[in-house]
Amino acid sequence: MPLPFETVRLILRPFQDDDLEPFIAYRSDPLVARYQGWDEPYPREKALAFVEEMKNKQPGREGDWYQIMVTLKPSREVIGDVAFHILA
Repeated sequence: MPLPFETVRLILRPFQDDDLEPFIAYRSDPLVARYQGWDEPYPREKALAFVEEMKNKQPGREGDWYQIMVTLKPSREVIGDVAFHILA
């Protein structure tokens, strides 16, 4: 799937610099964090390192996790991220 990928309602795209604040916001939401593997509030330092890692990572490498942002169309509001793990 080439990125960005667009549907009628969504845009799936790589992380970018201006994703930091919305990334921290939704990962700090208790209703989101409740069913995930992180605590809230989500630490800024951890978020910054994560965004930088994803910006510099190439998708599709065996054994790697790769995450992309999910945004609403046409507002471009960040609503989450999706993880892919390439097994083989």
